[in-house]
Amino acid sequence: MKVGFIVPVKYLRLSLESDFHLILPHIVEEYPEYGKFYKKRIKAGDFVMLDNSTFELGRPIDIEKQREIAYKLQVNEVVLPDFLGDSNKTLKNIEKTLSTIYTNKDFSIAGVSQGKSFKSYINCFQQLIKIKEINTIGMPAIIDFPVKNMGWEVLSYMPQTVLKRIYLIEYLHAEGIIDELTKSRKQIHLLGSFDQIELYYYRIKGYDFIRSNDSSSAFIHGQRNIKYTTKGLPCKKIEEKIDFGCSNLTKSQLACVKHNMKMIKWFANGEEDKNE
Repeated sequence: MKVGFIVPVKYLRLSLESDFHLILPHIVEEYPEYGKFYKKRIKAGDFVMLDNSTFELGRPIDIEKQREIAYKLQVNEVVLPDFLGDSNKTLKNIEKTLSTIYTNKDFSIAGVSQGKSFKSYINCFQQLIKIKEINTIGMPAIIDFPVKNMGWEVLSYMPQTVLKRIYLIEYLHAEGIIDELTKSRKQIHLLGSFDQIELYYYRIKGYDFIRSNDSSSAFIHGQRNIKYTTKGLPCKKIEEKIDFGCSNLTKSQLACVKHNMKMIKWFANGEEDKNE
């Protein structure tokens, strides 16, 4: 699984721990050096996914602005507009966007599954599979409806906050919906995480239909000298959006961020030494 590390502008070089990146269009607008950095990474062969900033702004960025940035940087993939918890609005906007904005195949296309209930979320996911232009389905970390464990075993130390998405994926797998996904040659991108020990679960299950994950967790927690262990975060996730203007890490903090990145790479792929 590919992992993308979201970091402040001053520390963009830390993101070179991976050749996969998710970038935010409103940050491209705010910090010219941010866009220039990732344009160079694209030319160097890295895969760059342009988000729509819905999570950060509470709504997707203006679609024309996103399109302009996508062509300017020549990104690899674009995340179409989605609306938190609203499957109908998300699907309608995806259909409109594909017919008016991204009408060719200059980019790989991602759509995000949303829903106010388990049923609406699963329906949205299935509808996204049916849209031929979509290559990737995004699954948010924040799920605001009940999701039951249908008897699947998970790691005993798995935090409760990560289980909803795990159970959703297990349901999709058990019901044959993942088979539909793979037959359509689509994959899943995990948007964010509550604790990236979640990636370890997917690795040991062999779920290669999950292509990638992005998160600011390595930086957010490393900035506070909180180190990931082989069992994940040693504390409750700090639910704070990253400050892209941050510029004052100490050597200790920087070392902690780098440690967290190595641990997350191990969760996802078995890379690096898994030191406590």
